Amino acid sequence: MPNKLTDSEIVKALECCCIKKNCNGCPQYSKTRCLESACKGAVDLINRLQARVEYYKKNRNKYQDDVMYLAKQLDNLQAENERLKAKVNHYAYLYDNFVTKPTNRIKAEAYKEFAEEIFELFPADKCNTVISRVTVKHILKELVGEDK
Repeated sequence: MPNKLTDSEIVKALECCCIKKNCNGCPQYSKTRCLESACKGAVDLINRLQARVEYYKKNRNKYQDDVMYLAKQLDNLQAENERLKAKVNHYAYLYDNFVTKPTNRIKAEAYKEFAEEIFELFPADKCNTVISRVTVKHILKELVGEDK
């Protein structure tokens, strides 16, 4: 085969010679032994395609193993992510219930003690001051967020 045909030329030559039975448009038109050249090219094309199929079949298993391994790794990472989320939620719960809320309760108690000391220092029946007991109660309510 002096001129090696491209894959598309091989297909075109076979279509013209074998299916249409018309040489018009054949890349081998006016060449001697054109059908023989097209058939040899077809055999070469088939062999190359078969080799490619075999290559892909061999590598498919390798790639499937890689995909399975990566899928397992993804599952492990997702499980670890869920475990860490649960741990974070647990620590957030502990922080809220054993740090934030107690701190707020301690502050509220301190404010209440402060108000009681003011009331002791300035008894209503003996002291006529600018700060009234109602004002102290109002300030306490704002600080604590409750009546007393």
